[in-house]
Amino acid sequence: MKKHLTFLFLLLSYFSYSQSCTCEAELDALYANVRTLTSYKTQLGGKKYEEYKRTYEFLRKEAEKQKGVLPCLVILSKLLYPIINGNMGVYQKDFKNLGKMEQEVITGKNAHFYDGEYKKYNPVVNVNLDSLVEVLKDKPEFDIEGIYEHNLLKAAVYRSNDSIVGVIIESGHANWEKGNLFFVLHEQSPNNYFILTALDFNNTYEFRKHERFSNGRLVFSRWSKSDKNYYYGQQGYGMRVEEAENIQSLIIGVAKKYDEETVAFVTEINKTVTTPDIIIDIRNDRYGRDNLYNPLARFVKKYSKKNRVYIMVNAEVMNVAERFVADIKGKENVYILGEATSGVLAYGYNKDMSVKSQLACGNFEFYADNKEYSGYLNYEGVGVQPDYILSPYTDWIEQTITIIKNNHE
Repeated sequence: MKKHLTFLFLLLSYFSYSQSCTCEAELDALYANVRTLTSYKTQLGGKKYEEYKRTYEFLRKEAEKQKGVLPCLVILSKLLYPIINGNMGVYQKDFKNLGKMEQEVITGKNAHFYDGEYKKYNPVVNVNLDSLVEVLKDKPEFDIEGIYEHNLLKAAVYRSNDSIVGVIIESGHANWEKGNLFFVLHEQSPNNYFILTALDFNNTYEFRKHERFSNGRLVFSRWSKSDKNYYYGQQGYGMRVEEAENIQSLIIGVAKKYDEETVAFVTEINKTVTTPDIIIDIRNDRYGRDNLYNPLARFVKKYSKKNRVYIMVNAEVMNVAERFVADIKGKENVYILGEATSGVLAYGYNKDMSVKSQLACGNFEFYADNKEYSGYLNYEGVGVQPDYILSPYTDWIEQTITIIKNNHE
């Protein structure tokens, strides 16, 4: 841990704390918040409590040495490492609206960026970027190292000590320059990472407990090595008949956000299905809602008694939608296709239980979903694995149709 922290502090230079408020105070406030969480109480009892307390005490000594705001965020993030809860993090709160003090800059693709105060403090990485790009430019898609693009930004992503670092190498934005540090990843399990990352539009930073590397992309941050997007789902909702005979596909898109019309359609789906095989496409659904997925689960249970159901997922499927996938995984005549889901499902949002708290000095806000779904803890940070892994290089519906045909032979 110490090696990782030291490496980051060498990179980061940011706002400093005043004598009246310190990083220790921020850490104390976060520690108090964490101890109220269901996940803390469930996971860190007995001897684990003593281990966690020692982690806090070690980090507090580190905090005493740090005067910068961003190095403090690194320390705060370490306090959250031992707790298994993907819906949790700390972000730099722009309470004073410093990110928008100057004129708003609108740069292509309807992306909004603010030429504000924070860009003056972008951390700069001391590395020969031209030589680094030569090393990284031919890295294959299955290797997390390489050259990535996102919102008119291009970054070199490379391993350094026990971290993976993303540094800007090209920028179409006024608030980012070559050499700026954008994110740091720390692996928690194969292809699953904790991430400390900037927000591209106003240059503030946040720590999140979940990031996934899959098919040449960082899923939740939307950095990608290529413009291939076969793993992304379709917008809207509806039922269509595929060109292949006797196959229908149900699209659960995210554009309508489960309005009444969408829910009504899914509730009455049994009246729409007329084929012996159905593809249910729930890609990109990061949230889901019980009044949509409960009737869908009932339909799958009934329909699969005599027919085959193919559920298409990607790494953005999480929360209610992901619990639906976990529940039907392994059922007779039900097949999961695509890539592993997000692994963010054991703790969900509840307006009376979720935590959102400004820390002591007004620099950061802590958030955590706090309603526990204990039956899904084994999937947290890992995801639900598909029965069929689909290639990112061709259309997923077409691949699924081929699988369906083969299953009938």
